[in-house]
Amino acid sequence: MYSMACCGEKYGCAEPCESQFDAIGCILQTLNDDLEIRHLTSSVSGKWKTLYRILRLDEIPKALVSKNPLAVKTVRSHVGCGSRPNYMSQYISTTVSLDVARCYKKIGEEKGLTGLRIAKIDVSKLPVGTRMFDLTTDENRDKFIGPGPIVCKNFARKSQEVLLESMNPIPSEVIEEFSRHKDEL
Repeated sequence: MYSMACCGEKYGCAEPCESQFDAIGCILQTLNDDLEIRHLTSSVSGKWKTLYRILRLDEIPKALVSKNPLAVKTVRSHVGCGSRPNYMSQYISTTVSLDVARCYKKIGEEKGLTGLRIAKIDVSKLPVGTRMFDLTTDENRDKFIGPGPIVCKNFARKSQEVLLESMNPIPSEVIEEFSRHKDEL
């Protein structure tokens, strides 16, 4: 079913929500209004020094790399399909909000994913030549995602997403490890 939502570079060949965990933006829409209001009303564009990322189990925090640094995917395609296991793009998704990263982590853990970690990326330590695609503003979402589909813009907005593109590994550090469940203690 994964291939139904992401058809090559096009997005929206099928509705991606509800049955697909990778369409986490749909889940983020159900987060409490308090989180949305607190974070989305603040002006974060250009003011952040730190980015956050939920790490895949195979990612090495000291040297983050995209799934395929030589890919030529569009921003829209990555926002809609980037978390799918077999989707290979040149981008690394991050968020400017630690609270959003924690929400992703909590949702993943509730879905049974184990070993999730939150990494912090110091923007001042990004490798020379790293490109940033700031999707935290309406203007930039219009510029990089285009006139649709709305679901991609909503994913980026609710995630306060910033994409990184680099041919060199990006340094980060783990700031939150996986949570132990009560029955494991």
